[in-house]
Amino acid sequence: LDVTMDSMAQVYKNKLLGIVLTGANEDGADGLKQIKHFGGVTVAQDPKDALYPSMPEAAIRKASPDYILTLEEIGSLLSNLKGVYE
Repeated sequence: LDVTMDSMAQVYKNKLLGIVLTGANEDGADGLKQIKHFGGVTVAQDPKDALYPSMPEAAIRKASPDYILTLEEIGSLLSNLKGVYE
């Protein structure tokens, strides 16, 4: 996941949105950091809302995402961004 996110960040730069959700390891944290570095929007699921909080916790620690949101709030964010990315 990190390699894919890093590659996408280098290509799409500030036009990329990265989201790290529930998971049992740290996969995605370094990739999310790269997305932020290239100016993309970064989101981590609130660890209190995650079934397995390890991945979002690592993303928060390593990438300082723009948003830390519950699944419901992520859905609202995506709805609000819909027109921006079309």
